[in-house]
Amino acid sequence: MPPANYKPVSFRGIDFGGTAEWNEFTFAADSDEDEFMSEIENMRAYYSSTSPGAARKLFNLLKVEPKIFNQKTVEEFKEFLEQYKISFQYNPTVFR
Repeated sequence: MPPANYKPVSFRGIDFGGTAEWNEFTFAADSDEDEFMSEIENMRAYYSSTSPGAARKLFNLLKVEPKIFNQKTVEEFKEFLEQYKISFQYNPTVFR
């Protein structure tokens, strides 16, 4: 059950951005922006959490310090997630 004052938390780094929620999080690298795939497939490559527990770890961290990743690149952010065992997966665009 989410906390009483629950609201999704948006975060931004040097070259990426995302949203952390109680049971999931997503983020995308700015370099994964692809106008063609956005127009044709209406999607973009992104990363997402693989478990609610992982999402809650990140959510709780961002509730305390929402600007913690402002000076990090997407690679540094992924290293941080791996170091603190916050699991995530890459979801590429798929041309059909």
